[in-house]
Amino acid sequence: MQLPVTLRLKPSPTLAIALVLAHGLAAVGLVPASLPPVLKISCWLVLACSLAFALWRHVFRLPAHALTLKPDGHMEIERHGNEAAEARINPRTTVFPWLVVLLLQIGKERVALTLPRDAVDAVGHRQLRLWLRWKATSD
Repeated sequence: MQLPVTLRLKPSPTLAIALVLAHGLAAVGLVPASLPPVLKISCWLVLACSLAFALWRHVFRLPAHALTLKPDGHMEIERHGNEAAEARINPRTTVFPWLVVLLLQIGKERVALTLPRDAVDAVGHRQLRLWLRWKATSD
């Protein structure tokens, strides 16, 4: 793999479906509950707001447009407005073949990126997983 590599991020339909299913299951779980109707409706409204926020935050308004993987083990993140910032990788970042939960420290701000395979092109997702396992530093 030739470094540096820039990976362009895009909205993930897989993540959107997972969020809708999880919130839908929670909503259906309220149906048999012995709660007053006003409380059930309130809970459904809270779930709807939670779903809207989750979709906005994790699918439609990603905190980054691109990630640049550097040969020295550091990462640069391109944010909205084409602002680039150096990011430190949290050691609790999780890497699975189908999903990367990338925990970053950018200055004093913590950013979490949930990246299923369709959030980055297939080759880019594989490069990210390999880079995180072999090159990434958290210093």
